[in-house]
Formats: sequence, C-alpha cells, structure tokens
Amino acid sequence: MNRVYCCAMLCYIVLCGCKSVPLYANTSDFTYVWAPENITRMAGENYFRAIAEWNICTKTGDYIGMDINNLDKRKSKICKDDGNGGKICAYLWIYYEKTAYGNDIPYTMIFNIYVKNNGIIYKCRSEKI
Repeated sequence: MNRVYCCAMLCYIVLCGCKSVPLYANTSDFTYVWAPENITRMAGENYFRAIAEWNICTKTGDYIGMDINNLDKRKSKICKDDGNGGKICAYLWIYYEKTAYGNDIPYTMIFNIYVKNNGIIYKCRSEKI
C-alpha cells in the first residue's frame, strides 16, 4: 500500500507540478502597448539588464529628452507613424526569473518609445507578461 501511494504521489507531482510555461507571450496578449508581430528582440536578456531597462522606461524617465539616434539602433528598428509627424518605436525583452524552487519563469516585456519629429523622445511605455 505504501509503495502504491508513493508511486501515485510521484506521478501526480511530475505530471501536475511541472506545469509548462510558454516561452514567449504572443504580441496579441499585450493591450497597453503597441506590439507588432515583427518586433525587435534585444540580446543579453538577463534579469538585471531587463529590470534596469524597465526602470529606465517606467520609473526614472531617463529616456525622455534624449535623441533616439543616441540609443541602441535595435530600439528604433521597428517604428510606426504616430499621426503627428513623430513615431512610435517598439522593442522586446525576454528574460527569465528563478523561483524559489530553481525553475526559470520567462517574462516578456515590450517597450514603446514615443519620438517627436526632431528625434527627441517624449514618452516611454512598457508592459510585462
């Protein structure tokens, strides 16, 4: 009886406890930011760089007032016209965060940089799934 119980519990833990997590979120999952299908993925997606990028865009506002041409060119690769002579550029960060059990949970962050027609950034928005 004890062996059967242990075997059943082991099967339950393996089958139900190791829930698979999708590697990437679909761009249609994002509702707050513009997320085109052909969005540029940033390299070097470790946790610390991704969180630093999140803080620069959402908390400190360090990008506001900067020239878009002074940033990494991948951040201005995919853009669309905003209707006012400026543009909205989108880029993607994917990073993994370790849980207490040692599992890697993937997170996807999409950033939108709003640029005036003179190339100066006036707003940055982001969303994380």
